[in-house]
Amino acid sequence: MQPFSLWRGPWLAWFNKPFYQYLGRHGRGLGFVYLLGLTALCSLPSYWFIQTAVDRFYDEQLDGYLRQVPTLHFRDGALSMERAEPVEIRDGDLLLVVIDPQGHYQSVDEVDAPVLVTRHELIMRKGQGRTEHMAFSQFPDMVVDQPMLRRLFDEVRRIAGKFVYPIIWLTDWGYRTFQALMLGAFALLLARRRNLAITYGTGIRLAAVALTPAIVLQALLVWLNLTLPAAWLLFLALELGYVYFAVAQQTGDDEGPTDTLVV
Repeated sequence: MQPFSLWRGPWLAWFNKPFYQYLGRHGRGLGFVYLLGLTALCSLPSYWFIQTAVDRFYDEQLDGYLRQVPTLHFRDGALSMERAEPVEIRDGDLLLVVIDPQGHYQSVDEVDAPVLVTRHELIMRKGQGRTEHMAFSQFPDMVVDQPMLRRLFDEVRRIAGKFVYPIIWLTDWGYRTFQALMLGAFALLLARRRNLAITYGTGIRLAAVALTPAIVLQALLVWLNLTLPAAWLLFLALELGYVYFAVAQQTGDDEGPTDTLVV
């Protein structure tokens, strides 16, 4: 019978010396499955934070933007609208878009907004004197009004909502896997300095589990909406410290059960 189980890893990884010794000597795998499960849980605060921000935008800001948009008619690659004067779309005092199919402005440099919509194209300011142009000749004939934009945003929100969490989760897992590969090399270097015979695979496995405190603490900071000065440096020190701790437990005699623990 195994003295340790994988589901207890997120708790034991903080302090348990025998767990790290057992993991190094009788563990199997590179720890990627363990990281997959841990990041699945610890990605939830980031998902909640993003979803809350999106919901707040939809509930509090989107209608304010949509009310400023006039009915736009696209036909034969040209834009027209009923209003004779240019329409400005703002976020408070910040000018975002100028819609001017009548030709009062010919260049985005003539307006204070980063986007100018003319009769035949949309012009976006890219910075450093660069602009990007999108011709309406690419568009089908259509009418864009506020109800249509609301339906479009609702559909984008519905579809994107299905992918936000998997993207956050798998991105975090990929990043942590890369970290484990790098820290595995660090673990191997530490082991050689101590004359310990461990493989690179064992080093990766130890590093993957040693990342647990940093992953959990970062998730907690996101959940509490807190930031730390020089956080990357503090977490790097924490990760290196736990890898050192994990390697240090590979000394001494092997005692107790020897069943394999797959991570």
